[in-house]
Amino acid sequence: MALIPASQARGLFTQSLTTVYKQIPPVKNFLKKFFPYKTSNSRYIYWAVRREGEPIAIDVLRGTEGNRNTFSIETDKIVDPPYFNENFDITQTDLYYRAWNSALVDDSIMSEWMAWVAEHMKSVTNKIERAYEKQRSDVLLTGIVTLTDGTVIDFKRNALSKVDLGAGSYWDQATVDPITIIDTACTYLRTYGKADGGNFNVIMGENALKAFLANAKVLARGRDFYMKLSDLSMPKLDSDGAAYHGRSEEHTSELQSR
Repeated sequence: MALIPASQARGLFTQSLTTVYKQIPPVKNFLKKFFPYKTSNSRYIYWAVRREGEPIAIDVLRGTEGNRNTFSIETDKIVDPPYFNENFDITQTDLYYRAWNSALVDDSIMSEWMAWVAEHMKSVTNKIERAYEKQRSDVLLTGIVTLTDGTVIDFKRNALSKVDLGAGSYWDQATVDPITIIDTACTYLRTYGKADGGNFNVIMGENALKAFLANAKVLARGRDFYMKLSDLSMPKLDSDGAAYHGRSEEHTSELQSR
């Protein structure tokens, strides 16, 4: 057992705690990859939206005035973002009193206490990261984030983009073709959402994935065609919490589950 002066232990705690804390792997959030990340020093968040289609220019006679273009006014949105303040009392453990009960500090006890503090710091940080993930999920599901104080952050999702197929039309029905439904969704995203590229991510919950894999039309499609339009491989669990299941090339959709 090694003893060091308490004055030196304070500096050791600060330096070692930083080291321990940085060695703990950060939380992996699957939905974070779908959202831009930007840090700002201002309190309020502001963004502007202007929707534009895909118009085509019309040729005109030479020497005429030409076609004057007009553009829609931007929709501005300013919100006071959520604020998190998680804390805990680092003295509420027997290790604290054992480490600081005299002018000389046992370095082994100090190490245990620092590990305890680092673990709990990461625990409260994880709570905030999970709150971010919950908000991302709310945006994808409804387009609305509701804060504890009642503040509603509405991203104005188009009602047609929030479809509930209804009883009798879910994927666990033998007469329902999930590929056709996914194709319709991809067409909507391309036609109305103006999505670029030919790849679309399909995120399924556990029950949806089970229904998809057991669906009669999906099984028949994979059995009757050797064209790999439905190439489902063994799930590959990503480190951020999702499993990749393969591709369906109606619109080149990637199938993932959480």
